[in-house]
Amino acid sequence: MKIAAVIPAYNEGMKIAGVVRDVLNYADIAIVIDDGSDDNTYNDAKEAGALTIHQENTGIAGAVKQGFKEAIKQKADIAVIIAGDGQHEGRHIPKLIKPIIDKEVDVILTSRFRGNLSEMPFQRILGNKIYTGLIRLLTGMKLTDALCGQRAFSKKALEKIDLKRAKGYELEVVTLFEIHKKGLKYKELPIKAIYKGSVSKMEVKHMLSIMGWIIKEWWSL
Repeated sequence: MKIAAVIPAYNEGMKIAGVVRDVLNYADIAIVIDDGSDDNTYNDAKEAGALTIHQENTGIAGAVKQGFKEAIKQKADIAVIIAGDGQHEGRHIPKLIKPIIDKEVDVILTSRFRGNLSEMPFQRILGNKIYTGLIRLLTGMKLTDALCGQRAFSKKALEKIDLKRAKGYELEVVTLFEIHKKGLKYKELPIKAIYKGSVSKMEVKHMLSIMGWIIKEWWSL
């Protein structure tokens, strides 16, 4: 069973080496997608032991899509998305992949709302609750956190989920609608995200874009 950690990164030279070393304790391969960084992200990730791909800046969606493509190329059985800024801890990987290994589900989603939210910025809590409520209403999916990026995918899910429509931060929304449309089995597990020292790259325009994508995806059901 080959486990790949897919790590999108943009100007994470201060943290990426630590992230790579951490996840390699739990994954067979760390795939870092250096999304047009102009710092030492590429070299630091490579020196830490990652399979590193540099590409022009395409945003989080483009980086994850490239990571999935590489995971399939590397014949990974499971791919786990890990944030390049250190928000996600590698020690959670065994818990995330176990239901997939046991063939209970195709996809593992994660939720920060099923744990301690003391470190989560208020604007993220408010926006996320609105988006999550809408997606639950429109799809019937049992979710508490629609925008948590740490997710695990079986090889079957990687091959079925079509992320071509995703261009940026709406990646998580498009992924959820794909899971719903393709009838993939999923399960949501609690997770803790670390925000100390990390800066969100999501702006108001991105939040509005996500709202537009929720409506667009629902219309296409």
